Amino acid sequence: MAQFRARRHTRRDEPVATTSVATGTRQVSVASGTARDLARSDTGLVGEQTSRNHLATVGYQGVRKAAADAGRTPPSPRTFRRWKQHNRIPDDRVADLVARRAEITRLGGVDGAAAQLGRSPSAVYDWQAGRTKSLRRDAQGRLVDAQAAQRLRDSGIDTTQMRPIITFTADVHARTDGGNYDYRMSKTFEFGGSQGLDHTPMDPDQRRALGDALARNDHARATAILEEHASVNFAAFDAFDDATGFHFDAITDFHIHWE
Repeated sequence: MAQFRARRHTRRDEPVATTSVATGTRQVSVASGTARDLARSDTGLVGEQTSRNHLATVGYQGVRKAAADAGRTPPSPRTFRRWKQHNRIPDDRVADLVARRAEITRLGGVDGAAAQLGRSPSAVYDWQAGRTKSLRRDAQGRLVDAQAAQRLRDSGIDTTQMRPIITFTADVHARTDGGNYDYRMSKTFEFGGSQGLDHTPMDPDQRRALGDALARNDHARATAILEEHASVNFAAFDAFDDATGFHFDAITDFHIHWE
């Protein structure tokens, strides 16, 4: 049975996330605990790149070059194998430069990275070698975009062609009347299936936004997009914002499959 409660006030620790374009790309508050719940769930993506991945990408000679750039003694083949086995590079400076070299390799080498990041090859060389501390803000943004897109590809997901089948259980606050009152309930959702009201699939913009948020580990935004879909497409609220719609206090048993 629904429990009616006093108007809910936003807590200061709640992150603010951006929805998809379905309701006008607005900012909403998301319960921080719910975003953490989603971060611990099966999101259908391969994990982020690890030290072992970076070492495999650049190879032994690449690691030796990164160590030299860091001003450290290059590792022996035995040490290189041990780093891969333990999935750890003990020197933080070497680990950073190996990761940079691996990212540039995945972008197609220095020339490919320069084209994608909008920087000159010499600027990319300097960043790879650690002669510059960081990329310019615009280039860093393009790098993050490229990493998210690569993670989706590595996961075998094309959000323009595939749709997500999503199931989860949420503790829901349904807010109405401009937020003057709300009620709480626990509900199991299944989005994107073949039949039923809550099987309503996400539209293309929502699919792209959700895939991008998950690939970036932006679990607050992913939560907001799920809340938006549950509010507008399932519960048929006229709007979705902090005062209106379904808002999740917790998520459990989250699974997503792209087909």
